[in-house]
Amino acid sequence: MLQAVIFDMDGVIADTEPLHTRAYLSVLRTFGIHVSEGDYRKTVTEEGTPIVKWFVELGGDPGDIDELHRRKDEIYFPLLRAEAAPRQGLLSLLSNLRKSSIPCALATSARRASAEFVLDCFNLRDYFTVVLALEDVTHVKPHPEVFLLALARLSVDPHCSVVLEDAPKGVRAAVGAGLPVVAVPTPWTQHCSFDGAVLVVDSLEKLSVSRLSSLVKTLPGDSSLRSDLSSSRAKE
Repeated sequence: MLQAVIFDMDGVIADTEPLHTRAYLSVLRTFGIHVSEGDYRKTVTEEGTPIVKWFVELGGDPGDIDELHRRKDEIYFPLLRAEAAPRQGLLSLLSNLRKSSIPCALATSARRASAEFVLDCFNLRDYFTVVLALEDVTHVKPHPEVFLLALARLSVDPHCSVVLEDAPKGVRAAVGAGLPVVAVPTPWTQHCSFDGAVLVVDSLEKLSVSRLSSLVKTLPGDSSLRSDLSSSRAKE
């Protein structure tokens, strides 16, 4: 029986990674740091290196981190409000999960300010029982900490819960927490490999309460499930 669904934010709630990238690349240039979109995609989106750590590795002053975030938010929040929208199928899925009394959590490696802005921008707060962000954990994805914390806050069994992710680092984090994970790539991440995901779909519209419930009938790592879903992925 499906007990909970845990949503990533950036990429799952809305296709925001390109907006993050534009904002951060612009701000990094004000600190004299010039990197490409491809560098950001590989280092931050795919590998999961925290932007703060990368900033310092690129020669940024640790004392400028608060200013880095401030300047980034000044660019990113207006971009989000002007250009972003919930992913197709999100509102319907959240509504149906609520009608089925299945609690949802938001588990992101983004800062809480970003998470709260997204929830408020799209009027989503009421759909999430638990909201976890960067400030709640010691280790970010691909470390499983945020998902383990979500499970504890929800008081649910990992084998009876499902994670929705759009990037490899999130899939690895969910698998590390013992959770079955569905990958829902965006154009930003569709070229990636999603090893460990029990299902890969190109839209949230292809997910329903019954389909998510079917994924918890077999424990993560069951080879028969992966085999069945690999053929399903090929069709989709």
